[in-house]
This record gives sequence, C-alpha cells and structure tokens, in this order.
Amino acid sequence: MRVNVYFVNQEAPRVNATPSERSIFVRWTIQPCGKLTHLITGYLVHVSTKGKFNVSSTTTSKNITGLQPYTEYKIRVKSVPYGLWSDNKTIQTDIAVPQGIQSVVTLKNLSSNSISVTWKHPQNRSINGPLTGYRVTYTTNKGQTKNVDIGVVNTWNITSLEKCTWYSVTVSVNNSKYIGPPSKNATIRIGNGISVDLVIY
Repeated sequence: MRVNVYFVNQEAPRVNATPSERSIFVRWTIQPCGKLTHLITGYLVHVSTKGKFNVSSTTTSKNITGLQPYTEYKIRVKSVPYGLWSDNKTIQTDIAVPQGIQSVVTLKNLSSNSISVTWKHPQNRSINGPLTGYRVTYTTNKGQTKNVDIGVVNTWNITSLEKCTWYSVTVSVNNSKYIGPPSKNATIRIGNGISVDLVIY
C-alpha cells in the first residue's frame, strides 16, 4: 500500500514597514491557512546586517531599533514553525542630523581682506544623509556673524573682510535636511595691509 504525504506551508506574511531616523517599524498580516494558522507559535523577523528577531504569536509587529540613518535594510518575515519567508522588502531609514566635522579647519591669509578656509570631507557614515554641501560661519571679535552655504567642496575663500580684525571660522555639514553642529573654531587675524599667514588651531 502506498501512502502519499503532502506537506503544506503557511503562506508568507504580507509585510509593511515604516522607517524613522534610527528605527523601522515592521507590521505584517497572515492569510489564514486552516489548521496551520492555529499552529503558529511565533514569528521570525530577519533584518539584513542585524540578524533575526523572535516575536510572539500574539504580536504582528516589531520595532527594529539601533539602525544607521539614511541606510537601506532588507526585511523579511515568516511564521514559525511552518511558514514561508516573505519577499525581502528594502527600506531606507530617514535622514538624521549629521555629526560635526572632526578634521581641523585650516585658515590662510590671501590678502589684506581675504582668507581661504580648508577642511577634509567627513566619512559617509557620519553624514547621516546625502552630502549636499557645507555652511561656513565666520565671526569677528566684535561679535558680527555671517553664514555662507556652499556646495560639495573642501575649500572656500572669504573676501571683503575688515583689516586689523580677528575672525573665528567654523564649518558644518549640510545633508539636504539638516545643518550639522559646527566644527571646532579656527581663528586668524587680518592685518593692516601686509599679508601675513597666521593659522591658529
């Protein structure tokens, strides 16, 4: 006598995900599949680079935290023990405030009323979004402050400065949504007509 045995898997969940800056809220629904649905003991949520997360059978959502902003993650869900994996859903976390520039900002006299500002581009991981430019801020010793928003360069010339005046300069990252915290101050003095390089870190 021949006995045919058929094994049926629980259908894969339908998955939705809502990202924020450092987390993704995952929700899913299950299509009933007779007795198999009643046999579900839990769920597995798999997130690329983060691993698997166990979820109880009474819950159909999971908030995945500790993620990197502006980063793509692949997410899939299955029921335990007989479920099929859902298709990978690719979700990108939101843009967040960038970190401050860690490199030294260097100043150099160009003339009696202009200076050049130079810095290093930050690492991509610290930008928390697309790098769209920088904000250069310079302040006189009299407390007058100006901001200049520029593109993706790592040097900028500031002109029309006052003679015999100290200037403090900082640089901040712009990632299209946020302006990051300023770098450490770099200071320089504009002379009275004689161009002398002076850089103080």
